[in-house]
Amino acid sequence: MIDIENKITAYKELFDNAPNGMCLVGIDGIFLYANQKFCDFVGYTVEQLKHKSYVEITHPDDITVDKSQIQNIKDGNINFYKLEKRFIKKNGEIVWVKLWASGIRGADAKNTQVFAQIENVSESREIAEEMEHYKTFYFRSPVGFITTEFETGKIIKSNYALARILGYGPHELTGRIEDYFAKPEERAKLVAELSESGRINDYLLEFKAKDGSSRWLNISLTMSDDCRTIDAVVVDITTTVLAENKFRIIQEKQIELLKQIGSAADLLGRN
Repeated sequence: MIDIENKITAYKELFDNAPNGMCLVGIDGIFLYANQKFCDFVGYTVEQLKHKSYVEITHPDDITVDKSQIQNIKDGNINFYKLEKRFIKKNGEIVWVKLWASGIRGADAKNTQVFAQIENVSESREIAEEMEHYKTFYFRSPVGFITTEFETGKIIKSNYALARILGYGPHELTGRIEDYFAKPEERAKLVAELSESGRINDYLLEFKAKDGSSRWLNISLTMSDDCRTIDAVVVDITTTVLAENKFRIIQEKQIELLKQIGSAADLLGRN
């Protein structure tokens, strides 16, 4: 017990001034000491932790691997390990941490305590998960997405949906976006309008597909806050446009036919 108290005294200044959470755990899993940063992580005071095992505040799904590593330290198989795990705070909230743990040898040269340094990574994991969700949505969405340089029109990134709409492979959309316009001069008009408003909604634009056919796309564009890039959401409405054009042609023919019938009727009437 004196040995433990001496170790705690020796480490106390290091613990209490550390920027991350730190704790000292007996080889039986009971907390011996923890700094305020770690206490803040888990919501317990030092005195409360001294009556708890790390297992009691570890997420059930993470207990097995954690216990296995502690046992390896106890058996002398390893002297250090690191992992990401979840603690359960006093209020029931889950907090993700990155943990580095190492064994501390006693007078008999065996590991008798475990020193751990803990970093709260809940926020960074949430950001990473959100980014992964965004990437999944971006690249798997049936809607086309593309980002281009504002000044040059150079394609920075695009998803597979847009490539598929235009008949290209996943990584074949390169160069400048206007290279795929049926009328490249349209880009200057779009840039001018974006410079004024910063956003364009539901703009109908004709693109040229890889096979030379026309694809009619409804695009909505947003200029970035730093005015360096343009993000566009693209929906293929070619089928709708072609159907409307076909209907318009039929209407025009019907109107022309009615005019001809009317002219013929007038002629017959005069005769």
